[in-house]
Amino acid sequence: MSCGFRNFIEVCDRESVPLGPDGAVTLTMYEAFAPSVFVENAEVPNIIDSSIVVSSEEGVIFNANDNVPNARVCEEIRQRHNEIAIAMLPYSGVGPYPSSYSNLTPEEKLDAAKAKATKYLSRLVENARVLCPRLVVPCAGQMILGGRNAFKNQTLGTPDVSEAHESLTKSGFQSRLLFEGDVLSFPSGDIEIASRPAPPDRNEYIEKIGQCRYWWQDAFQVPRHELVELLPLLQIARERMWRYQERFGFSSDWSVGVTLLESFGSTYAFSLAKCGKVEKIRTGEFIAEDKILQVIIPYNYLLAILTRHCHWNNAYHGCLVDWFRQPDDYIPDIQVLLSYFHL
Repeated sequence: MSCGFRNFIEVCDRESVPLGPDGAVTLTMYEAFAPSVFVENAEVPNIIDSSIVVSSEEGVIFNANDNVPNARVCEEIRQRHNEIAIAMLPYSGVGPYPSSYSNLTPEEKLDAAKAKATKYLSRLVENARVLCPRLVVPCAGQMILGGRNAFKNQTLGTPDVSEAHESLTKSGFQSRLLFEGDVLSFPSGDIEIASRPAPPDRNEYIEKIGQCRYWWQDAFQVPRHELVELLPLLQIARERMWRYQERFGFSSDWSVGVTLLESFGSTYAFSLAKCGKVEKIRTGEFIAEDKILQVIIPYNYLLAILTRHCHWNNAYHGCLVDWFRQPDDYIPDIQVLLSYFHL
């Protein structure tokens, strides 16, 4: 195989398999714990993350990865695997809210970012209380935006790992901070800190990478006089997305609008209640509707997504586009279904 591995083991959800010639190590895989982190009754599953439990005579390590667990899942894992020696738990949620939502004022974005960080830190401590591990390693939480979206860093709502460490220690847990190259000895919990240069000043680093360009900005750049009408392509993408709506049995009284950054006066709009036509209407008419989700996106980035050179999921979680929603309600099913809005 091109990745260099020859022996692959397929493991199903919650299945345990022995590793090595003597089977002294057991690996257990867990698929996405819930369709959405804080909306667990979502109808359309977002099953792109997984977690792993590694067990041996020396102890049990639970690495949740980006797959944020809840109290019910943590209780299941603790009951099944007994004492957890090390729990590597996520403490943050990378995504566009609130930094990329233009329906919020700057003050509302700052308040929402603080509330978001607090919510994830509370989930971290709650999960640790249920798991009762000897050590907790906060993981899967940092992100810094560059390029044309660098200004959004101040309202990402992602707490620093030091805040996660402080929240855990204040709650009575033994916490360890790991950075690139560090080695955590198991089961002692000792850390061998790697030799590395001092990290750059965060603000200076953000200013530096803010000058960078995303690859698609040049690869899909189209001269203005050569721009073509995208409505036929968007109609095909809508019909494809509808097939997945039917698969999941999802319909909604919300409408979706795609607004090109270069022509903000018009919006490509369609209803989620049926597989109707994509209509090009005035943006003012669209945002006057009751339940809408609008994405504001550059022409060349939309072209890259429609042709599958880029993906809606990266556009969303990478904060690469802007959104407007009315009312300010999070419907995760819509965001997942947009992943199928392409050719």
